[in-house]
Order: sequence, then structure tokens, then C-alpha cells
Amino acid sequence: MVQGDTTTRNPPITRPDGSRAIQPEEEAQAFADAFFPAPPLVETGQYDPWRSLPRMREFLDVTKNEIDELRTTSNTSAPGISGLSYRALKRAWISRGPLIRWIIKWSIKAGFHHPSWKKALMVAIPKPNKPNFRSPKPTARSNY
Repeated sequence: MVQGDTTTRNPPITRPDGSRAIQPEEEAQAFADAFFPAPPLVETGQYDPWRSLPRMREFLDVTKNEIDELRTTSNTSAPGISGLSYRALKRAWISRGPLIRWIIKWSIKAGFHHPSWKKALMVAIPKPNKPNFRSPKPTARSNY
């Protein structure tokens, strides 16, 4: 097998039950099961649309300096699921900084985030000097 050869396969991934994931779909499912286990069930009770919402959480205001950290990000980093690069976000911040800060502040304060902000693309990459995926290093690219 030659480096760069597209026929080179990773070694099979061993699942917790001892079986092996060989096909790409099985490997993807094994990683998803390992990194994203099913959440525990939560009893929420009966929904009452007339009941008032719980009071907002106490929260320290998001500072301009915290959001300004965006300037220190690399312009060449891979974009998130939305396809927006850090360069585009930096330009948006220059023209609409106060509005973006307001959206971030109130989203956190209200405890509501747009569904697209909750999604991330997770990729398992091999650790340096480790030729296989026995101990992968998960890397996530979120929308923001």
C-alpha cells in the first residue's frame, strides 16, 4: 500500500461489544455511538401553554472583548456547516458588530439558540504518529 493510494483501508474499528466495524457506514455509526451516546430520558410533565416561562437565568453580560476574540481566528480555518468562513464573520462583525453582539447576548440570556447553532460536523482524525484510528482525535466544526 502506497501513501495516497485510494484503496488503502483503515484497520477495522472494534465496537464495545467486541464486534468489528468494517464498512465505512459501520465505522461512521461506531464513531457516532462512541462520541454521541443517546441522552438520558427526562420527565418533563404535561405541557401547559398558559403557564408562564421560568424566569431567565442569571447571566454575566457578554463583553465586547469576548466577541472581539473573533479577530484572532485564522482566516484560513475550515468553515463550519453553514459554509461561512471566519473571514466572512469578521467582515460581518465590522459592519454589524452591535447587532451581532445583541443577538448573542439575548440568545444566551433567554437560553434559546437557533437550531443551526447547535449543529456541528465531527470528524475523527488520527493522532500524530498513530497510523490507525484506535485512539482518534475528534475535531468538531460548529456553525459559530
